[in-house]
Order: sequence, then C-alpha cells, then structure tokens
Amino acid sequence: MRKGEKKLPEVLRKAILNNPEWIIHDIEILNRLLILENKNQNRKVVDLRDLILKKMKLDFKNLTKIHETTVSAAYNNFLGASNLHQCILHALDQRTLPGLLDSLGGDIRQILGASKIELCIYSEVFSSLEHKNWKSLCKSEMVDLLRSVNLSNEKIVSLSSEPKYGWMRESKATKKFQVSSEAFLNLNFYLCRDEQAVLAIGSNKKETFSSNKKTDYLKILAKVVSHKLNILLTTQRIAYE
Repeated sequence: MRKGEKKLPEVLRKAILNNPEWIIHDIEILNRLLILENKNQNRKVVDLRDLILKKMKLDFKNLTKIHETTVSAAYNNFLGASNLHQCILHALDQRTLPGLLDSLGGDIRQILGASKIELCIYSEVFSSLEHKNWKSLCKSEMVDLLRSVNLSNEKIVSLSSEPKYGWMRESKATKKFQVSSEAFLNLNFYLCRDEQAVLAIGSNKKETFSSNKKTDYLKILAKVVSHKLNILLTTQRIAYE
C-alpha cells in the first residue's frame, strides 16, 4: 500500500474474503474496479472479467447438463409408456390360456428386457397345465411365495436385485436358471377367491429390475394381465362344467 492510501478496515476485509460472491455478483462494484484498472494500468488491480467468464461458462454447462437430464428422463418415460402399450396389446390379443402364456414368455418378455417369465398359479380347478411358462402351486406354496417376494393386496409389484425365486429347470440336463434381477407382479386383482397368481420375471442384468426403479407401468401391466387371465380361466372353467 502506498503512502496516503486508506487501509481497508480489517472487519470489512475479512467479510469480503469470506464472501467473495458479494463482489462477483455486484455489477456496480465490478464496473468500478474495471474503470479503476483502465485508469491505473500500473496498479495491481485484479481483473475479474476472466473469473466472471469462467463462472458464466460453468453455469451454462450446468444448465446444459440439467436440460440433457430432463430430456433423457422424458425420453425414458416415453419408452416405458410405449413398452407398456405394446405389452397390453399383446396380452389382450390372446384368445386362449396357452396363447397368453406364449405371449408372456415371448413378445412381452422381450419388450420388458427379461430373460425368463413364469406364471405361478394356485387354482382348485386347473391343478396342472403342460406349458413351460406355467407353474402350479398348492395353497401353502403360494402363501410362502407371496411372503418371500414381498407382495400383498396393497403392493402389486416387487423388484429385487437379489434373486429370491426358484426358477424351474428347462430340462433335467440344464442347470438352474441364473438371474441377476427379478420383478414379481401380483395378479390377484381380478381373479376369483379360489385362485391366486404371481407373474415372475427374471433378467440376467442387475439393472433391469433394480429396486430403485419406478414400478408404475408394471402395476398397470399386472392389472391388465390379471384381467385377461381371469377371462381365460373363466372360459376354461365353463368349458369343463
């Protein structure tokens, strides 16, 4: 500091050092500093224009990142809705119970990005059905399944990155099916009281049905499949009588 120049009060100096944004965000102060610099080129006055430019670039970069994240989320939501519509159409288009099981294990499985699907059912009328995607359970087994995968009347869908379900063997020669993530859909919404069903969906990718993902579209799919399953079971029940 040169002779005759006033010393900045220590309290004010500390306050500015602790809160530099006071100067950066104050246009009037910045303009005064720039004018002073232009008048006194020999004095050591800090040029804050580079700092402001860098801050503007950072703000723009953050804004761009937020925009990209928002667009990406909207696109993912669109894909989820599109997948849901396709699954619903495939389910509603089936005229027979084997046809529904084929669709679940075929087109619907592929749309959901799954590796395997099984329909677990307890029914007093249909104790057995020859189909690779059909798994008949007794009443106690169904109760145990609902409890183990954390499904109830209130919780229609359950996701897990830790395998909980015992998948059926494709044949005696093949090993037990390995999954990294699972989704379980409670299909009891429209079924009769003497019938209960759970749709088990497995994927070899851990992120497909990770527990932090939303389940809105799967809840709708569960209700649609439950409704269609009830219609087909009722039709077969009448045919048996």
